[in-house]
Amino acid sequence: MMWEEQFATLSAVAARQSGLITEAQAGRLGIDKPALLHFAESALLVELDWAVYQLAWSATGPRYAPSGNSPA
Repeated sequence: MMWEEQFATLSAVAARQSGLITEAQAGRLGIDKPALLHFAESALLVELDWAVYQLAWSATGPRYAPSGNSPA
């Protein structure tokens, strides 16, 4: 699967979850860790916490990230 197809699949699933997706969910879609890193490096995804990603344009604020790195 090409990058574009992978990201279209990933974003369709994440969109149903307020823009959030886990690495495990992506893996079940056939999208591996290197692809997720590629999307993050391309500013399409933001890694919120270990193995938790958010679509860059998601309306969900970073306060929902469990990492504690959210703004006060």
